[in-house]
Amino acid sequence: MTNRDLALKLFEDIRHEFSDLQMDLISEHPDVDIAMDIPAQSGMAFDLYLYLDGDELHMTVRDLFWLEWFPCSNHRVISEYHEAVQGLLRGNYRIVVYHRSGRTRKSHLQRQVNSRWATVGRYHAGLSLCPFGLQTTILRNK
Repeated sequence: MTNRDLALKLFEDIRHEFSDLQMDLISEHPDVDIAMDIPAQSGMAFDLYLYLDGDELHMTVRDLFWLEWFPCSNHRVISEYHEAVQGLLRGNYRIVVYHRSGRTRKSHLQRQVNSRWATVGRYHAGLSLCPFGLQTTILRNK
């Protein structure tokens, strides 16, 4: 199977698992191999954008969060990505956004483990010279 075939199967599986949510599969995209847009809606507190670029699976939430998993030819990588998407959609995962003056400085993807939150991925939005005074926003489906 090609990387595109693997991503297509994964995105179709996610659409099937969460058939109550609107998900727009974009099989012909000018910038990436394949993408899926999950807009904010009832049951979904934020826009989630998934895509394959080469051998990398990406997950973004606007300019607040971006994380990649690779290589997508590795079944463990696909499984971890799938689990993260499922977790965000179900509310078992969350994104903690740290920002100052309306600009995201960093974000953490976290999963719930025994009533605690464990960070499983980090996004840094450039250099932040001052780590103090950051505000926090939590993105989580309930």
